[in-house]
Amino acid sequence: MRCHRFAMMTEFQKIQNLRLQHNEDLKKIVAEHCSLSEIYKHIIQKAKIQDEELINLMKEKIVVDIEDHHICELYFIKSLEPHGHLSNFIVDALCHIWNQEWNNKKMLSQCAVDQLLKRQIRAHYIEREITEEVLKEYNIIFVPVLRGDHWTLVVVELRTEVITVLDSLYDNLQDYHWTLISSLKEHLSLKADREISTPNVQKQTNL
Repeated sequence: MRCHRFAMMTEFQKIQNLRLQHNEDLKKIVAEHCSLSEIYKHIIQKAKIQDEELINLMKEKIVVDIEDHHICELYFIKSLEPHGHLSNFIVDALCHIWNQEWNNKKMLSQCAVDQLLKRQIRAHYIEREITEEVLKEYNIIFVPVLRGDHWTLVVVELRTEVITVLDSLYDNLQDYHWTLISSLKEHLSLKADREISTPNVQKQTNL
């Protein structure tokens, strides 16, 4: 009987410890949520600013500084405000972070995408980002494309040579899609007759 009681007390103590741990975890989640809520309130307030002088100050103020990626307060606010449009500067910063963490995947920078699309006179970005090592060791290339305020993601699986276009606005591939795909096939040495996958994705309604 004493042995049974001891076992029950041990299990009860375990339950109590778990409950205390869960309470602590819950407190952390609530604290993080409150902190994020305050940041978001600040973003909403900043987004309402109309004064030109204050807007110019927001353009000059750097709020994100990750190695050579700098994002000013204005672009940061405009990207995260309600119904905002994601800045290419933020995507490039994320691209830099993710590329450092991933082992067999790579995301191209906007400069490299511009070079693929022949939008501007961009040179050597593709050569620096898609090296022989990447073609040999990596399996997936992510290509985020900004056109106006609209983002498209093109995914290239190097092993199977499958190209997938994820677009939440257009039902059919546009001219810029085909330009990008053609450039990717050339730079990645993919077969010209490879089919393009265009799976159905949820359509956006904010443009």
